Amino acid sequence: MFEQPPSGDDVTRTAWMIAQVPEAEQGPWRLMLSWLLERRFREESDLAALQAALGEFAQLPEDTPGRAKLAAVLLMDVFALGNLDDEDAVGLAMFLAGAVLADPAPLPGSREVCVVARANDLLVAAQRGRAGFSAQAALAELDEMAVVVRDHEELGMIVEMVRLAMNHHLSRVAGDHGLAERLVAEAAGLGERMSAGAPDNIEAAVLALTLDAYAKMTRGDKPGAREAYDKLLAVAEQLPPDHPQRADLAALRTAMTPLFSLMEDPDLDDPEGLAALRELADAPGAGPLERALRLSASGALKAHTAGDRPELLDEAVAELAEAVRVAPEQDPRASFYRQQLGSARLMRYERSGHADDLVVATADLEHARTSMRTAMHRLWPQVCMPLAHAYRLAGRAALSRDTALSGLRGHAWSALLQSGAAAAAAAAQDAAANAIDTAYWCAADGEAETAARALDMGRGLILHAATERRAIPERLIELGEPELAERWRAAVASSGVDEAPAPLRHHVMTVLAGIPVDADGVALDSPGAGSARLLDAPDPHEVRAALRALGMDALVYLVPGHPGGGTGFAVVVPADEPATALMLPGLRDVPAGFVSGGTRDLPRQAGPERDVVAARGRAGLDDVCDWAWRVAIGPLLEGALPAQPGGALRRVVLIPMRELTLVPWHAARQAVAGGHRYAVEQAVFSYAPSARLLCDAAWAPEVPLDGSALVLGDPATGTAPELPAARAEALAVYEAFYGQGVYLGRAGTGGTAPAGAGTRREVLDRLLDGTAGTVLHLACHGVTRAGEGVAGAVTGGESSYLVLAGGERLSAEELVGVLATQARRPVAVSVLAACNSGVSGRGHDEAFSVATALLAGGSRAVVSTLWSVPDAPTSALMFMFHHYLRREGCRPLDALHRAQLWMLAPDRQVPEEMPEELRAVARHAQAGVDGWAGFFHTGR
Repeated sequence: MFEQPPSGDDVTRTAWMIAQVPEAEQGPWRLMLSWLLERRFREESDLAALQAALGEFAQLPEDTPGRAKLAAVLLMDVFALGNLDDEDAVGLAMFLAGAVLADPAPLPGSREVCVVARANDLLVAAQRGRAGFSAQAALAELDEMAVVVRDHEELGMIVEMVRLAMNHHLSRVAGDHGLAERLVAEAAGLGERMSAGAPDNIEAAVLALTLDAYAKMTRGDKPGAREAYDKLLAVAEQLPPDHPQRADLAALRTAMTPLFSLMEDPDLDDPEGLAALRELADAPGAGPLERALRLSASGALKAHTAGDRPELLDEAVAELAEAVRVAPEQDPRASFYRQQLGSARLMRYERSGHADDLVVATADLEHARTSMRTAMHRLWPQVCMPLAHAYRLAGRAALSRDTALSGLRGHAWSALLQSGAAAAAAAAQDAAANAIDTAYWCAADGEAETAARALDMGRGLILHAATERRAIPERLIELGEPELAERWRAAVASSGVDEAPAPLRHHVMTVLAGIPVDADGVALDSPGAGSARLLDAPDPHEVRAALRALGMDALVYLVPGHPGGGTGFAVVVPADEPATALMLPGLRDVPAGFVSGGTRDLPRQAGPERDVVAARGRAGLDDVCDWAWRVAIGPLLEGALPAQPGGALRRVVLIPMRELTLVPWHAARQAVAGGHRYAVEQAVFSYAPSARLLCDAAWAPEVPLDGSALVLGDPATGTAPELPAARAEALAVYEAFYGQGVYLGRAGTGGTAPAGAGTRREVLDRLLDGTAGTVLHLACHGVTRAGEGVAGAVTGGESSYLVLAGGERLSAEELVGVLATQARRPVAVSVLAACNSGVSGRGHDEAFSVATALLAGGSRAVVSTLWSVPDAPTSALMFMFHHYLRREGCRPLDALHRAQLWMLAPDRQVPEEMPEELRAVARHAQAGVDGWAGFFHTGR
């Protein structure tokens, strides 16, 4: 007898009917049931109904009539839920999209929704490290998607947001800090557009703030990152309780609050914050990828705060081990988790002495390094330095040194890939500290020449990147890549070197380094033999040859002891002998109260404020000069640097490290009867940003002086005070020595000079078109923004600049970018009679300043300043420098040396050609150290 259908709604009756018919006839009924369940979801917001509808759809034969139309409706439902952020959800969406795309006559708008589903699929693939995923291929596919959805504004913005997130992923994988910075502005603009149409749409705003926080963290701007995260959490507070992103942002608050608290107070004991992090890791619903990330955050924070609490370090090791265990095989962070675990175990070994910890920590770190495959991996230095330390603790000194040097190559590679100075500074922020650690080990092992190489590999990486970019087309042609050379030239001509596309920049550098790469430009192997120039410091033979070519007797690195203890030392590289290391126990922190002459932030001209501060600064400067002789220069001149035949002055190139770059070592002094004897009276001192740039200077063709010059005198800034002595100096130098040249700035009457006021454009044009001549003399205001960001480095923007006519700025960043990429007439010597022109604003060991920007841009020699030099003595010194340069034929180094000795002489002989206005200054200017020692020489 026929069974009667049950009473109830259509869903119940249709489900009953499916059970009554043969399987081959169930298709139309399942289609109906899925439609009915979908309608219930729409009418009642019943998620269980949607899940049931999807389950019924999954059982439909592919040839069921109406299946593709139903797939389109279900896909729109899934998309509207906004949960396409894991493999299961995006897999379901792609399953539905496959059915939609098979429909020859799809529902209006359904193909565009399929495009967005694919965009989310690509994003999840990137985040999960899906096998076979290529970010570059994904970006190309997203460009095609943008064309498909261009008439659908809302969907188009979603594709754009995924493109931004994909580029962010690429910037993290490649360590491209410049790209990360540019994405912040793009994301902010997208957020404004999206919220204009839908005020409750916060996805783009969340992305913009996340990118901003990441970019600031990577460049060391922790306060800025904290501010961005605070804004992000404020957005979370505005969300309704059922908003899909509210839970994610709440989890972010739990994770980031203790982290930022620790940044503000490294000694903070915050058990509640640590407990909250662990609870977050154990929260139900987190997939293995998310769980591994949360365990890593909790374990790393506990390791960092363990102090003398072994139980907390044990917890850290356990959590990091669990993160390694639960991370999926394709997790892109897996190497990082293993590095964290090895470092935590190494820390525990140092505190407990258990040999097992050292063995296992070494194995963990070796595993992490192997999984990275190449020294070009962005995390390579982070794994190499603790691994080198582990080898050293195990007594494997040679392997320790080699591993540490490999890590330093990773820093150099990272800097080379960046688009500009700020990004390169962020990439190199740990390089100098790692280099000094490596050099300590080498010096202790009696490997002085290796110590010198290590020190140089952590120096001046911004400048190194700039000089390498300058020669890119020629070097590509030498390697048989003329087409790539032309692509580089075209990109630079259209957008500038800082804006050259990141993929092209990576491609070029990998070709120059001889590195095979995958489709994303990710290195597959370590560099080839031809890449030594890119990633290694010059070998000792090249350095000695460069010293001989420059007529110098030795190169000396001055390395301070660790602030917490440890002796300082010097590495001496003579021109004709092997390098040696000299232990200098007193060479530690610069004496308290010394800030580069005490007048860092004051202008050149005299005045009550300057006089008071300068007097205080001179006292500190006198103390530091006494200290400099006692702890370093005295031992060097009295023992490590042999006397020259016939009593000739020794000629020394100095590379001070860390805060020692602020010290005028040539003004070190010893007490003698009746006063002091200065180092400048016993030796000729030059300074170098690095041995790399020293060698570049040595091999560059000499530029003969021909009487042409660009002289800038006291341009009318409209904001900064006038510099009357600087103006008199510049006019005197121009009229006495360079009458064939060009004078810009203020004339003697105070009006504008006939050739121009000295604007930024006028100065740059003269430099680039060759009309600057062979000498550049700039007497103006100079500014250095130091003391911001990591290790005293500014985090972005202009770190140091000259103030020109109308208040315009000519920054080191702009100079290094422009001069490194455009052909110009070489300059023999650049003289920066401007305050702080030789001081780095991006960290002491980066040695990045207006002066070194000119050096990297091709100027053969540069004379610049360590502090805010006093106006009157500076004018006299500068005139005498040019007198010795032009009238007595001295090289720039010797001209500066003789001018400084002239300032020290009790019976100065004033040249007849010196104008009367300067003659009075020259006769009566005091020979205080701040009046002459602030100037130093770099280059040829």
